[in-house]
Amino acid sequence: MKRPGNRHENIRAIITGGGTGGHLFPGIAIAESLRETAPGCELLFVGTGSPIEKRVLPGAGFAFERISAEGIKGRGALAGARAILKLCAGVFKAARLIVKFKPDVVIGMGGYSSAPVVICAMLLGKRIVICEQNALPGITNRLLSRFADWVCVSHEQAAGRLSAKRVSVTGNPVRKSFLKAVEDAGESSAGQDSASDGFTVFIVGGSQGAHGINMAVTQGLAYIDQELGIKFVHQTGEADLAMVRKAYESHGMESVVEPFFNDMACWYRIADLVICRAGATTVAEVTCMGKPCIFVPFPGAADDHQTYNAKALVDAGAAEMIAESGFTGKVFADRVVFYANHRGILAQMSKRCRQMGKPDAARRVAKVCLAVASGKINSKPLVCLCT
Repeated sequence: MKRPGNRHENIRAIITGGGTGGHLFPGIAIAESLRETAPGCELLFVGTGSPIEKRVLPGAGFAFERISAEGIKGRGALAGARAILKLCAGVFKAARLIVKFKPDVVIGMGGYSSAPVVICAMLLGKRIVICEQNALPGITNRLLSRFADWVCVSHEQAAGRLSAKRVSVTGNPVRKSFLKAVEDAGESSAGQDSASDGFTVFIVGGSQGAHGINMAVTQGLAYIDQELGIKFVHQTGEADLAMVRKAYESHGMESVVEPFFNDMACWYRIADLVICRAGATTVAEVTCMGKPCIFVPFPGAADDHQTYNAKALVDAGAAEMIAESGFTGKVFADRVVFYANHRGILAQMSKRCRQMGKPDAARRVAKVCLAVASGKINSKPLVCLCT
């Protein structure tokens, strides 16, 4: 039985974005919040059918449809032509999906795979919300934001880089599993000075792993004394799994090594130190969890946006950042041992990191999406901090 008086109960929304965890997981967080606010809503994810979409969405209980799309930026003539053909095919498939599903709002999470769906939504007169996770917006959202009814950004500095009528600084949505882990853990134990508590390092290179980080770790384990009792939890991606496992085993290090962790929040919770890329979703998750980090930005990220994502935390003393070119095995080992022996510094980093988190970001974005879906917006341009 539906609760009376909730005008949002029957909204229909399409959520679309690039096929990486950085686009998918914030979309899931928004979907969770929409379901909580409007239990009768109908939601459809649309993407390219990437491995992470196939792995995560069915388990989360969300309907999913696949379209064809491919990035164009930085491609040669032949690859660019192929990408344009895929984009056209994606537009036709997206049009059929929109006509059939009849969404009240289309929520674009960025990435090239969101382009066909958002373009069709614009052509078919559908209401559009764009979500930008990075401090430096990607090319897709820079182009599509001018057609959106509302844009939600994670970083205040991103607002001025988008051509949008209405922009709200909401923060980057984080999944409920992370928020529950924060509640369960209470005050983070990271940074406590008792050496008897042990020391756990969580190494994660994003949903697809990070070869540069993996190589530095395997080379650096030789510099870490086994007697320190440091435990490692390492998400490697598929390609480097065997190599990394062998390295931990050969050095006698206690470790949990997997290509991908579905229960990321659990591993974040027990970590004393996190070594990771600086994708927007990773930054949002560690700030909500209050975890001190060493960021190693992906050097191939578009416009070096991962460096921009990490900079605010580094400037606040909540994290350290090391370029991949300087993240050698020796540097990895030295920083791990340093922090294992200086828990008080970690405690301060943890406190500052948590202060920068926005755990209610998903609720904020969902509030905007529901307002747009129900037509409760005016035509006046607006830039605001969303509450």
